[in-house]
Amino acid sequence: MIIFKNKGELDIRAIKTFGVNSKDNPDSAIGYFGTGLKYAIAVLLRNGHEVTIYTGGREYKFGVETSTIRNDEFDIVTMNGQELGFTTSLGKNWKMWMAYRELHSNMLDEPSGTVLKSTLLNVKLTDDVTLVVVTGHEFEAVFDERDKYFLNKELYSPLHTHSEVDAYPKTHNGAYANIFYKGVTVMETRVPALFDYNHHKGLTLTEDRTISNSWSTLYHVSPLVKYSKDKSFIKQMVMAESMTYESQIDFTMGGTDEQGCAFFFDVVGKLRKKYKDRGINPTAIALHQKWRGTTSVMPGISCSLTPVQKMQLDKAKRFCTQTLGLDVDDYKLIVCKDLANDLGQADIENGIMYISKKCFSQGTKRVAVAILEEYTHCKHEVLDETLEQKWVYLEQIISLGETIDGEPL
Repeated sequence: MIIFKNKGELDIRAIKTFGVNSKDNPDSAIGYFGTGLKYAIAVLLRNGHEVTIYTGGREYKFGVETSTIRNDEFDIVTMNGQELGFTTSLGKNWKMWMAYRELHSNMLDEPSGTVLKSTLLNVKLTDDVTLVVVTGHEFEAVFDERDKYFLNKELYSPLHTHSEVDAYPKTHNGAYANIFYKGVTVMETRVPALFDYNHHKGLTLTEDRTISNSWSTLYHVSPLVKYSKDKSFIKQMVMAESMTYESQIDFTMGGTDEQGCAFFFDVVGKLRKKYKDRGINPTAIALHQKWRGTTSVMPGISCSLTPVQKMQLDKAKRFCTQTLGLDVDDYKLIVCKDLANDLGQADIENGIMYISKKCFSQGTKRVAVAILEEYTHCKHEVLDETLEQKWVYLEQIISLGETIDGEPL
């Protein structure tokens, strides 16, 4: 059996009446719908569990009584043989762990809460103690895995903190993350994530305690990063790999204070300079541009080239224009001393092709390939490794073949 214990007496009307939610600390309390206890009792009885509450020196035992209403039979929940105003169909789609979550949450919301697993119940009925006792194997199995549903703050400490949300190390094995609200699991991310997150405020829950809008969780993670003074953490978050939970953060959302976010802007500025804006969250770049007055980290003119490199560049451009028939000269070409890990980059909006000086050491053919790729981005406004980019290249190959044959297909 699982025993939830709290100091104080439970007003038994809270079981009989829907929408009754009264907590000593409403701002920090987990429950606020006034339905959780009723739902939990219904789910437990529906699944063959026993439920008894001891409070105010009295015992309240719950059961079911089958009754016909119109054309159908219903199992009406009873308390000490008296029918209550709901049936075991309440919480029809709820799982057993949801029932556990409600009772555990109620225990956390009330004074001096404890929960334990026992084979014996030695009850001494007193006015100042409330016990909720549940007997059933399935419920006990959930208790054994309760750390999946509640943040165990004795085992885990926050790595990064903010008034709205804290980032925690992963509390379970696996790529995905748990999203907690006031220490209770309310969502699992659908994509891999770097951390688990515990929100303190600002989230809206449905009545089954799931997030009504999953994007709201990212809204509150944004200031956690922007106001951090941990430079390695900021770098990790703004350069999170695509298709991860953190890569979806919009840093332009929420308030921004230039002094409070000074570390964030310094880190983003250095990353932009080093990586030429590649691999950096675009909203972090946009915020940096807005507050630091920077537009582009790319050079406005080409770097110096040796005479041989100039010959390579001329030959590569001539091949692209004359042999491939591309209007390369319609776009500005800038040779950069360094493009971080890239050999080419395109500014599609402004029609600028950037190629790295590293291309020249790999031969004229590599210079021509870099020009061709960045020209394709600018001309056709396609992105890297997309289906659209592939079709542009295939069409160019076919056109070149037609030129060699001297006739169209």
